Amino acid sequence: MKIVPEDSKLVAEVKLANRNPGFVDIGQKTRIKVETFEFTKFGAIEGTVIDMSPDAVVDEKLGPVYLAKIELAQ
Repeated sequence: MKIVPEDSKLVAEVKLANRNPGFVDIGQKTRIKVETFEFTKFGAIEGTVIDMSPDAVVDEKLGPVYLAKIELAQ
């Protein structure tokens, strides 16, 4: 757990499948569905892509992925 100041921005660090980076741009609006919360009941979290890795990295479980940062709406 991390404690952050009340007025700080929340940023999610996500992994994008190797086949998806061509469809994602910095500044693009996003909707994040959290796997542990039923989407139809709790909805999605709105955000904006603020950064994306230029190259794929290898994840042990997922294989090649791109890392992206999404600023979450509060």
